Amino acid sequence: MRKIFYLLSLVSIICSCREELPVEEEPFYPSLFVKPEIFSPAEGDLYYTGSKMEIKWEMPGSVEKVYIRLLRKTVVKEIISAETENDGEFEWNIDVNIKPSIHYRIEIANHDSHYPVVTSDYFIIKSGLAP
Repeated sequence: MRKIFYLLSLVSIICSCREELPVEEEPFYPSLFVKPEIFSPAEGDLYYTGSKMEIKWEMPGSVEKVYIRLLRKTVVKEIISAETENDGEFEWNIDVNIKPSIHYRIEIANHDSHYPVVTSDYFIIKSGLAP
């Protein structure tokens, strides 16, 4: 019984000593709340070797530069850009020697810290010219 009394007293003291900021004074950091996302390529998009792909994304504004990589499943197949501005757009010329697959994804991450990392849904690359 004594242990319970001491435990309840301790919890009461800890809770009563906690200092809270009023709601209007809490800091707001908008760039931290941007969810990293890749808009293009989208799931199931079809591309052909030798064609161009518009890569579009959104990253927090605090990220100045990003790197862009091509993955097949979870394996890096090509570094599309080792360093580019975090402006949300990049045009990539798909190499004619890339192996056709339905398992490609784009990975984009902060160039400096490699965090946050965002990966696209799977898309398709076929060989040959677009019809």
